[in-house]
Amino acid sequence: MTTDLAVRTDTVIIPPANGRGHAPRYPKWIATADIEKFDVSEARGYNAAWEVLRTCQPAVMSKSPLVQKLLERWTLPYLASAFGLRRGNVEVPSSEEKSSAYLEHDDSKNVFGSFYHVREPATQRLQMKFSEFVDCLSSWKTRKAFVRAPVMMGRSIDNSAQPCEDLGPGLQDDLRNCIDWQWLEESQHIHKWGGIRGVSLEVGSSNGLQPARYHTHDRLLAQVAGRRRVLLISPEYAHRGMYAFPIHHPYDGYAMPDLDRPDTGAWPLLRRVQGLTAVLHPGDALFVPAYWRDLDTGSTCLAFEMGQGLRLQNRDALWLAISRLIEERVGLLQSAANVRHWLLTIAREEEESCIDAATVRGYRLLVMCQEVRDEIEAVLGADTDAAELLRAMCDHRLNFRELLYLTDKPLQLPDTRTEEEIKYPELFRHKLISC
Repeated sequence: MTTDLAVRTDTVIIPPANGRGHAPRYPKWIATADIEKFDVSEARGYNAAWEVLRTCQPAVMSKSPLVQKLLERWTLPYLASAFGLRRGNVEVPSSEEKSSAYLEHDDSKNVFGSFYHVREPATQRLQMKFSEFVDCLSSWKTRKAFVRAPVMMGRSIDNSAQPCEDLGPGLQDDLRNCIDWQWLEESQHIHKWGGIRGVSLEVGSSNGLQPARYHTHDRLLAQVAGRRRVLLISPEYAHRGMYAFPIHHPYDGYAMPDLDRPDTGAWPLLRRVQGLTAVLHPGDALFVPAYWRDLDTGSTCLAFEMGQGLRLQNRDALWLAISRLIEERVGLLQSAANVRHWLLTIAREEEESCIDAATVRGYRLLVMCQEVRDEIEAVLGADTDAAELLRAMCDHRLNFRELLYLTDKPLQLPDTRTEEEIKYPELFRHKLISC
């Protein structure tokens, strides 16, 4: 098992009326074990959880005092009014009920003309007030919606977090006084977690799904309302079955295979992936190490984002972390389109045969190739087979295939109009129609 890879989490509210919930939205063969769960209200359970958490493994801490005071208080109507009027619009990913999945894209990487430009993102994003979002949750019948709203910002000076100033005063008081900060600070010290980077409020429709995604930092998910089914996947499978998107892609962090509709023909190594499952109840806190894939929608949750801290990441997490660093550096020097070519060249030790070392550019390329090998050895050890890591990156992340997105290139026609045609287009309609 590994410590730092975002896994696929399937989050769904299980209606309490009949005691039954929605079916898991992942193949049965991928869920091989349960996430270890501990009752931390007792010394025995707390100590047992400590033994697991110190090894950077995920764990569910039931009856955690972290958000106990919020369980009865934070209903959706209350949040809609307490959010306040000073907060502007929140971003609401929305999808049709038949898919009810939220695949969020990074606008900074989705630049027109870029190598991985996505012309039609899979998930629509809306802008609305938080109170309007709450109304949509109850009124929409054919669409699903989800929101992740920052409510607290981390302070690097003292590793604390302060409520966002544009929240309502009631919600700010809840965040200061109804969260057991003393318990969280003690846990950070004991488990060597990093400081708080931020806290987000996550609310989603019933049976909503965030596809397999990992984060590069630790997360502590505190369940406030509803129940949620979670699937976590170790970073061990980052290059062995999960086929992550390249880091320059707008869907960086997600997996290319759809676990809701697994296609093992297109993704043959997906059959080898094994995950851990759990159902979170109000009051439970789930620790998700960095680089574990997780999905978090379908209920009300507070997500605490934490820094690396003093813990050592395990080898699987380091594999993913160093592969991201290498891919980013080579992309900056040689563009995203050429990353795979150069990593394969380094893996095959063919750079000297295709680089003219007598030129400035050639010398810089040779330095880049050697720095890639040195970086891998420095992080993973001198006995590491750098070629193995580079080939895994090229075969299972950079061997990108667009199965769902448009691949046609836009056709740009030259503007051959005269000055008169540009100034008086209505007089030349016959020419435009004939085109």
